[in-house]
Amino acid sequence: MHTREHGTIIGLTGNISAGKSSVLDIFSKLGCDVISADKVAHEVLNESEFIRSKVMKFFGTTDRVELAEIVFSAPKKRQLLETILHPEITQRLEEKLKTSPADHILVIEIPLLYETGWDNRVDHVVFVSCPSCIRKRRFHDTREASIGDFECRDTAQLSESNKLRLASFVIDNSKSLKTTERQVKTVLEKIKNSDL
Repeated sequence: MHTREHGTIIGLTGNISAGKSSVLDIFSKLGCDVISADKVAHEVLNESEFIRSKVMKFFGTTDRVELAEIVFSAPKKRQLLETILHPEITQRLEEKLKTSPADHILVIEIPLLYETGWDNRVDHVVFVSCPSCIRKRRFHDTREASIGDFECRDTAQLSESNKLRLASFVIDNSKSLKTTERQVKTVLEKIKNSDL
């Protein structure tokens, strides 16, 4: 857990296509500072010539879609890519933590929050829950992907049941956006009250 001299830190996570980005947007509209680890990863890949050259050397491409196809079909390659990217991603996220004002709430969306140990660096974990059948449909509605691609990505993460058990708060994102918004407001109020 981080020191109280900084703002309240919420770790937002959930399995693939659970709707984490939508929930992050709601937190933002409710006045929270927000950051997405995926967006930071894209920035790292676009901005760091050193990292781009390493990725090109090992994978032959820096295109996000092509990289996903390569690494999610081979766990060792995924681990290699994470070894290249994660130190820089972690450094950028930690800078955000350090500069978060004491009266602010910062929500960090990290898909692999538990897998990378970030659950130990935040004050509260909010898990976005959604049944796999709905997540699979959403995944294929928004991506050009093979049928097996969803399973490859989903099984690369800690199971939903384990994350549900470990989370501070759970948001069910399987229904309407308004239902999700009400849940986020409730969770945010509880977090604000717990930090008084």
